[in-house]
Amino acid sequence: YSWFQAQMPRVLAERFGPAITRFAPGLRGRGLTDSLDEVVAGMKPGGVFVQHYGLWYDRRRVDHNYYGSNEQRTGDVWAPFMELPWARSGTGKAWDGLSLYDLTRFNPWYFERVKTFADLADREGRVLYYAFYFQHWLLESRSHYVDFPWRPVNTIQDTGLPDEVPAANAFYDLSHPVRRDLHQRYIRKVLDTLGPHANVVFGLDREYTGSLEFVRFWLDEIAAWQRAHGKRVVVALEIPKDQMDAVLADPERAPLVTAIGFHGWLYRADGRLFAIKGGLDRAPRQQRPDIATQAELDALRQAIDDPARLAQADFLNGPEFQRLFDTLWKGSPFMHYRARREYRDSYPELVLLEPGDEFPDVTRAVEALVPRDVRSSTRPADLVRHPRETSWAMADPGRAYVVYAMAGGTVDLDLTNDVASYELQFVDAAAPVLVPAAAIPGGRVVTLTPPPALSTRPWVAWLRRSP
Repeated sequence: YSWFQAQMPRVLAERFGPAITRFAPGLRGRGLTDSLDEVVAGMKPGGVFVQHYGLWYDRRRVDHNYYGSNEQRTGDVWAPFMELPWARSGTGKAWDGLSLYDLTRFNPWYFERVKTFADLADREGRVLYYAFYFQHWLLESRSHYVDFPWRPVNTIQDTGLPDEVPAANAFYDLSHPVRRDLHQRYIRKVLDTLGPHANVVFGLDREYTGSLEFVRFWLDEIAAWQRAHGKRVVVALEIPKDQMDAVLADPERAPLVTAIGFHGWLYRADGRLFAIKGGLDRAPRQQRPDIATQAELDALRQAIDDPARLAQADFLNGPEFQRLFDTLWKGSPFMHYRARREYRDSYPELVLLEPGDEFPDVTRAVEALVPRDVRSSTRPADLVRHPRETSWAMADPGRAYVVYAMAGGTVDLDLTNDVASYELQFVDAAAPVLVPAAAIPGGRVVTLTPPPALSTRPWVAWLRRSP
């Protein structure tokens, strides 16, 4: 969160980590102008530093105040500053009281900092993940957008953007010739600066909800740069699911992609897919409530709005509220694993940006012991009856089931609609080995009871139809 909290008083800013393009004139150290050597030295071997420009330039916006009157729009800015890629023109007056931006010129300090950091990180075996854009400026709050360099009142160029949020769809709309040219200039500047570094990964925007057309444009610009320089760069794709599927199915653009991340989508325990959409002019978190059923939303809203319940000691930290919150925001711990596995099986050549599953030992054991065809054929199924909050089932009815119990203990699995009998085996991640158990008859709700050694830690059961 250094992109947001990097300008708080130093004692607070230090908690949120370094920001390599934060500038406090004449002041160096944590929470000020960070020492790049110290930032690199503080990273773990093979560690990754994620960089995108900050949420606003000066400290006045930290409280989300947009200073609406002309009298308040002075140049009395308060350091530290989150320097941006674009340079000031030295003429006119932007919303923050400083001069207007010239989007055809770039901030030399900003680009020298990211280049120097990439150099230092390369020597020490560290990685810089550079996200070209930061959509957070363009949506939700007016305070996010008032100082955005591309907003018409802040630049000498005619960008054609709206004066108010939401502005993401317009920002990514390439039909405006000035915007298209400005995007090309910026993309090429980034590639010219960081493209020669083998330790840099390039991403588009970790909150991206723009159009597929812009994703293709961005990839095409990278491809053109690679052809012109005879060099390949590492590209990571973190975009809405339907767009990622379209790119990976594109024979021309798919080869450009080295790594993928899972951006705003997962499977619910009942098998329904929740996925954010592009082109809605809504941020990912503005779309996330769609993950819950209306009943779940109503339950959470009632829990929060009931003064008597809120007055109860530790209600907000208690299990009831946590269960509702997890249902709405996180779901099953293995929902994200299911999403990752879908792409791991379909595109084994791609690097997954989020390999650290919540239960890595269990994940590795399942992949080693449960055949790939079984893992590929099963789909999320709402079959766990107890405990629903910590358990998760995937099914290929009539053939196989895989059940995850993240809190250990027993699991009640509903096989009422499947009359076949199944051989039951438990995955012991510690060994890892398969532990046979008693056969399971179908046509009823069955209780899966793990061996004593697995009863108090996460386990997985594999049910295979009996011959």
